Amino acid sequence: MYGEPKDEYTGDSGFAILTYQEDTDHYAKLTFLNGKIKGYELYI
Repeated sequence: MYGEPKDEYTGDSGFAILTYQEDTDHYAKLTFLNGKIKGYELYI
């Protein structure tokens, strides 16, 4: 699994991390808000 973290601002105290597998459409995205995991998306 190869991935590059990509920061994406979702608000003053929130951010998201997107990791993807090279040469495929598979990805995982974690969204954090106020230091806690707010949600996630998985495409496997």
